[in-house]
Amino acid sequence: MSQSPRIPANWIAVTDSRFPWEDEALRFIWDKFPAGSDYHAWSNFEFIASDGSINEVDLLVASPRGVFLVEIKSRPGCLTGDQSLWSWTTPEGRRHTEDNPLLLANRKSKRLKSLLASQQALKKIRPPFIQPLVFCSAENLDLRLAEDGSNLVALRDDRFPGKPGIRAALFERECPGLQRVSERLVDAPTLKAFAQAMADAGVRRKKRRVADFELDALRYESPADLFQDWVAHHTTDTATRRLIRIYLRDSRKQDAERRAIADMALREYRVLERLTHPNILKALNPAECEVGPAIIFGFDPTAQRLDHFLAENAATLDVTQRFELLRQIAEAVRYAHDKKVIHRSLSPHSIFVLRTREGRPKVQIYNWQTATKLPDGSFCGLTHLTLTQHGAELVDDPTRAYLAPESFAADDAAAAPVDVFSLGALAYLLFGKEPPASDAADLLQKLRDSPTRSLDLRQIADGVPDSIADLVRLSARTSPAERCGVEDFVEQLDLILEELTRPANQVADPREADKGDALSNGSVVERQLGRGASSIALLVNKGDERRVLKVARDPGFNQRLRAEFDVLKKLNFPNIVRVHEAFEFTPVFGFTVELGLFGF
Repeated sequence: MSQSPRIPANWIAVTDSRFPWEDEALRFIWDKFPAGSDYHAWSNFEFIASDGSINEVDLLVASPRGVFLVEIKSRPGCLTGDQSLWSWTTPEGRRHTEDNPLLLANRKSKRLKSLLASQQALKKIRPPFIQPLVFCSAENLDLRLAEDGSNLVALRDDRFPGKPGIRAALFERECPGLQRVSERLVDAPTLKAFAQAMADAGVRRKKRRVADFELDALRYESPADLFQDWVAHHTTDTATRRLIRIYLRDSRKQDAERRAIADMALREYRVLERLTHPNILKALNPAECEVGPAIIFGFDPTAQRLDHFLAENAATLDVTQRFELLRQIAEAVRYAHDKKVIHRSLSPHSIFVLRTREGRPKVQIYNWQTATKLPDGSFCGLTHLTLTQHGAELVDDPTRAYLAPESFAADDAAAAPVDVFSLGALAYLLFGKEPPASDAADLLQKLRDSPTRSLDLRQIADGVPDSIADLVRLSARTSPAERCGVEDFVEQLDLILEELTRPANQVADPREADKGDALSNGSVVERQLGRGASSIALLVNKGDERRVLKVARDPGFNQRLRAEFDVLKKLNFPNIVRVHEAFEFTPVFGFTVELGLFGF
């Protein structure tokens, strides 16, 4: 941010903004920033919390109306999402998906309050609550967040005349999810002490290095404040990008606990030293920085977490592509097991997906900090290193929906079936198009309620090949002893691939088609839905697209169906079924309609 004279005297720009859109968002706020001595602002700074985490803050405002930590998001387009994920879509159809930024802003707020509470200026004064806010500053943003995802999200005050925006949120406490109160929230002595605590806390410019790399953006934070993953660039060759995992030394912990964190970092690096596979993220070398030990990974910054990738590409991924993603994951797990290593926390949060030069999705598994050895394996002389926590304690709530039930037991059994269950849960996600459960409790309840004591794709998805549904049932079972082995899992994938790529029996007359037969229009018949006086209805699919195909029962009814198609094509009402394409089969006419209500 340039040191413009327009910046209020009570606004401290700790670092110049690197991005023009961020600079513009800050200017929008400071143009109307109150000049009173009881208003304070700090922009573009970072602090190291007591847990050792590095935290970047776009804007902090302290005033009689409260203290606010503001996360700025300036992407234009249409914004959709909920409490977990947000997705921006440009007019050209490009999408960007990330975790709801309010989650990170909330963690930063709590860490900053804890840090300031330890400063002498606030020793005798109760620190004020720091309220997280997200400012979506793009001028033409089309905000379509679900109601549960729009709380504490503010737009520009000039976006909708007469409606409150970020200024109203900061100065009048008018914002969805933000309680509006009439009385003064923060008194003058507390504001003065808060400003002094900020001066004493060591907030600094946004610039942090690990070895020869400068940190750019936080990519992921682990639960239990164990580590942070940062995207970084080389200080002399800015085109060289890496992913740097920093294990955090919590200043509040004893020396033995901090040594255990260092051991964990060394343990993960040593595990990855022995794993060289195209579908496993490669650890290049260990490093050290002021907040803790680090691991530097080879990394493509275009890579996305699997759940983000699926959110953006679900509509275009066909069954074969989903199968290929699962196959890459399974083969990497089989390779790791051959090397006597169990991952223990396979989930979408531990899988990156990137595109090859040919445009094909490529998987890279990471998050091996939970890994352990098979009973007859060792970690290159690190057999004395053991995890101090169960695998389930090292992952966040959504990830636990992919963990085997025994992961939550006291003895935390570390055996190959743990990963096999997770493979089945990932297959459930890929082919059922929804997570196996919302969290661990939901997963365990589903398994208890299931007649097969396993995850069952047939309960949520029609049209999934029986072979895939059977594979999920055999791998994601409650009992480890009843699960198939990882070798069996991969062999079954080979059989499924053969089934998916086997040429379908093509028939010219759709009236004679059976399940699995291909028609001349490229669709495959799933089953016959019914027969009417003049037509037959078939459920057909092309990849992930499913339609109802309506064909004349006899060539004598062709003209009647053509007339029906012409009429329906002109209509566009919610309660009238939409037609799609017409086809001239031999010898009958037919057309496809959306899957829903239809007549014969």
